[in-house]
Amino acid sequence: MSNEVKFDENVPCEICGRFGAYLFDGEHLCADCYETRGSCCQECEQEKDVLSQRDEEKKSTE
Repeated sequence: MSNEVKFDENVPCEICGRFGAYLFDGEHLCADCYETRGSCCQECEQEKDVLSQRDEEKKSTE
């Protein structure tokens, strides 16, 4: 597994949607959201559930 963190200015953050995200463990996060989120914890899992629900709602309206 590579520990390399990659930045892409054209990719949106999966939490806030701001462009300019880093790829951390398979997720794209901007620096602010990564800093706020920190390491994986129960709050992160809840956040993932909210994001999944939001993505499902987006798909249903398309």
